[in-house]
Amino acid sequence: MLRFIHIKTPLLFASLAGLLLSFGTTSIALAQAYPTKAIRIVVPFAPGGTSDILARALGSKLTEAWGQLNFAISGTGGAPHLAGIAFAQRTGINWTYIPYKGGSQAVADVAAGQSNVIMNGMLATYPTIKSGRIKGLAVSSLQKVSSAPELPTIAEILPGFETGSYQGIVAPAGTSSEVVAKLNAEITRIMATQDMKDRLAAQGTEARSSSPDALLNFLRTEKIRWAQVIKDSGIKFD
Repeated sequence: MLRFIHIKTPLLFASLAGLLLSFGTTSIALAQAYPTKAIRIVVPFAPGGTSDILARALGSKLTEAWGQLNFAISGTGGAPHLAGIAFAQRTGINWTYIPYKGGSQAVADVAAGQSNVIMNGMLATYPTIKSGRIKGLAVSSLQKVSSAPELPTIAEILPGFETGSYQGIVAPAGTSSEVVAKLNAEITRIMATQDMKDRLAAQGTEARSSSPDALLNFLRTEKIRWAQVIKDSGIKFD
């Protein structure tokens, strides 16, 4: 089976605008300690309506008062979501995960001030940073990204912290080892060309190729790593 790694270094982004929250108490005894966990306002109508506008305005003020953050994710259980969980575990930060139908919508809402923070792939997000619509805070790779040297790494503050979104290429089951080797060699050659490096660098990312066996081992290791992160978090994915 052909395997090839394409790593898109995630960024941590932030918007200065408001947070969508929900609140409510069940007893006077609980009120004094409230809130003890992430909360949100549920608006049962389409975005942009009266209820949505009022909820966001209220949420912004609650955010200022209680210090909770709205964390946009491209989908439940995806790489950005897991990165947020891992970051929260290391820092003790408290935020609410807001799932979107894809990274582009999540990035757009952070830029519009409807969500506060996002961790997302460089390739899909760096153009929005360069345009000035959102502010990059850090990269989650162990080393700085050459095309964005102004951004520090999260590992500078949290030693060893590293996350990323990864792309792989696989061949159908039963593909001969000779064909796999030929495809792997050609793809590796293409990704190493200066044209491809420049194209990816301009978008704030880079590619790292590997052998089929190396990728298989990487996937197995990552599965174990993130299973432990999820277990430790206690989060249940529906």
